[in-house]
Parts: sequence; structure tokens; C-alpha cells
Amino acid sequence: DAQPPNSPLSQGVLPPLTIPGSMLADNIPATLVDTCSNPNAGDSVLFACLNAHVLVLTYAVNRPDTLTYLHTFLLPALRQNGFSAPVILVGCMQDLQLDNTQETEAQIVPMMNEYREIELWLECSACSLVQVMEVVGYAAKAVLHPTQPMFDTTMQVLRPRCVAALTR
Repeated sequence: DAQPPNSPLSQGVLPPLTIPGSMLADNIPATLVDTCSNPNAGDSVLFACLNAHVLVLTYAVNRPDTLTYLHTFLLPALRQNGFSAPVILVGCMQDLQLDNTQETEAQIVPMMNEYREIELWLECSACSLVQVMEVVGYAAKAVLHPTQPMFDTTMQVLRPRCVAALTR
């Protein structure tokens, strides 16, 4: 079936999906909202991201340009617009990876150092069902058990109130 040109599915965007709490470790339901990866859809993507409690940014492991887009456009735009929720960076289509893990890691580590809001990096494959539920689980954990109130990622130290609580 052909989709109308302005429908989300015609742009490769899935409708929001709610995962029941019974499928997640903390028994809390999660709603996943997909956005368009087209750079021309910038404002709608930024709006969706700015309203998120956690952001799972995905890139295709077999297309380095998708990681470059996140690094040079989306992450700077989010920071410029005051986004402060945790970010999980996910390489998708792990089954198509061309054995350039070290090359990818060489790109990811400096990116994580520059954007301390990135709490985690992992790769998954929906095709071979590798680490897909882990992505959702880590996203839920980032919301339910945030590290930002306790740990200053810029200075790489525990926050004073956390230290005080631990030393009582």
C-alpha cells in the first residue's frame, strides 16, 4: 500500500509504540517515539527530542555518514537548545558491520568525551535480535535511575550532595 506523501510511514517513521511494563525490568511501561532521520526534518526532530525523558540516538554501523550526522548536527543542535536528558548512542544493523569496530570506537570515544550527556554506547541488530531489548532496558534505567543528580560527567566526580550522603 502506498502511503500519503505527508504520512509518517511515507517518511520511514514508525508510529509511537508502547511497551507494556510486564516486558521491562522495573515493570514500568515505555513509549518509543520514532523520528525522521532526514536532515531537512530538523525542527520536528528537535521538538520530539526536547520532549523526551531519554534519547536513544541511532546510527547505521554500515553507514559512517549517519554517525557523522549525529556528531556534527544533531548533538550540537540539542545542546544549543538546552537538551539535558540522558543520551544512549546505539549502532544499529550490527549484523551488517564490516569488521571496523576499532575504527568506530575511535570515532565514538572522542564523541562521548565531547558530549558527556551520552551515557552509554552499544550496538544491536533487530534482524538477529542482538541487544534490542537491552537498548530499551538501558533507556528505562537512564530515566528511573539517573546518574546526573549524583555524578558530574564534565568533571568526572561525584556531586557534593552525593558525597555527603555516602559519608554519613
